[in-house]
Order: sequence, then C-alpha cells, then structure tokens
Amino acid sequence: LEVADLFCPSFEDPYPQQSASSEKLEYNPILSEVYEKLLELAPIDDTKIKSLHERGFTKASCKSLNFGTIQSTQKLSSLRIKLVELFGDKLKEVPGFIKDKTGINFVGSDLKGLVIPLRDLKGRIVALKTRRPHGDPKYLLWSSPAAKAFTTLHFPLGFKQHTLIRITEGELKAELAQEKTKIPTI
Repeated sequence: LEVADLFCPSFEDPYPQQSASSEKLEYNPILSEVYEKLLELAPIDDTKIKSLHERGFTKASCKSLNFGTIQSTQKLSSLRIKLVELFGDKLKEVPGFIKDKTGINFVGSDLKGLVIPLRDLKGRIVALKTRRPHGDPKYLLWSSPAAKAFTTLHFPLGFKQHTLIRITEGELKAELAQEKTKIPTI
C-alpha cells in the first residue's frame, strides 16, 4: 500500500455521502500564514519545553516543531489584537476565529495551553490543537461554525513517504515516534 491508499487527499471529505456537499475543499494559504504568525507570537515557554523534554522530546525539537503556548486570557486578547491588525477580516476564514457583532474573536477562551500545529503532507500547518492543562476534553481542535478544521490527520514535520510507516494516535506521539525512530509516523 502507498500512503495515498490509506487516506483521502488533504482537504477532501472522507465521508462525502454524509456531507451536505461533496465538493472538494481547496487548500486556503491563509491558514498557514495565520497559524505560523500566531505560533511566532506565542512561542513555546520553558515550562512546556521541560514537560515535553520529560516525555522524550529534545529541547531543540520543541522549538523547531513550532509548538506554542497560550498561558492566559490576557495573552489570547493580545494575540487577537495583533492578528486582527495583520489579517483583518481574512481571519473569519480560519478555524478558531469567528466574526461577531464585536468584531473578529477567538471562538472560545478555553484555548489556553500547549498549541500543537497539525500539518499536511506538504508540511503546511492546516489546523491547530490545544493540549489544555485542565479540563475535559484535554485536547481541543480549533474550529468554528464558518471555518471548520479540514483535517485531524497529522503528518509530522519532515515526514517522507517510505515503504514502512507507523500509524499512531495523537500528534505528539507521532512527532516523538518519528523523531526517535526515524520511521515516518502518521
């Protein structure tokens, strides 16, 4: 089997018979632009690096993998202001943001924690997930009514098609398994 045999192409609805529309979703470059800028403005902090290092990540990979940290409602507010300045109304096309009567806002205030980028086969950030220190569920996929997240399938940074691949549950496990074993892991 090839990797392509296991999964639908990125941004294609895997269950078209259940969707209201069977049209193929096109990649929107604004996703990577916004998410990369957000992660640049909210880089991973030392406590999250220490926590991931204890799980087996190297300190260097914690930064190179573009993990981020949102620690407070105040940080969410300053991120929103900066992103609105940079991207304006385009943010409403990005999962995790909503335009309401007060302007462009994050969908919720419970996005605080470790921010994990989800990537497609080309290495582009196509979604974000937050690993919250408290609460249920522990992981939240960024989405919104007008801009739903396209995928929860994650290809770790540096993923290369190979005759052998590993499939696991969870983005952090995929990143760590691939880093430690050099076996491409989805």
